[in-house]
Amino acid sequence: MLETATKERTTSARAFAGNLLLSTFSAEHRDLLGPFTETVELGLGEHIQTRGNDVEWSYFPYETTMISLVVRLTDGRSAEVASIGREGAVGGIVSCGHAPAFADAVVHVAGPAARVTMKALEEAKKESSFISNIFCRYSDYLLAQVQQSVA
Repeated sequence: MLETATKERTTSARAFAGNLLLSTFSAEHRDLLGPFTETVELGLGEHIQTRGNDVEWSYFPYETTMISLVVRLTDGRSAEVASIGREGAVGGIVSCGHAPAFADAVVHVAGPAARVTMKALEEAKKESSFISNIFCRYSDYLLAQVQQSVA
């Protein structure tokens, strides 16, 4: 049992160190999310978010994991609008956990990600202006990435 707990803390520490958003968290801020964070292995082509469905998890890829945000068009075609790797997160970062997903999120390069429930993330944002602010700043960055892609 102790060995399992030590392994989980090591895996969580790798996730917090490996994702550039999470790596900005102080120990105090990690404590707000850490107990609710789990590491998952995402498979190639796995849909972790589907347009129109409620967002239940936020994912923080690390190592080489890449997730594509894909918008489906009315004529059946689709377009990738953003790629998110270890620099960011996917899922409900600024929506306050109440909006359905606008895009599909599909794993483009398989690998590990930390994930946390939207409920836990929203609680952490309420308790910490740092966490709330860092996710708002990230959403600005993501919007700039999308605008640059369109241009």
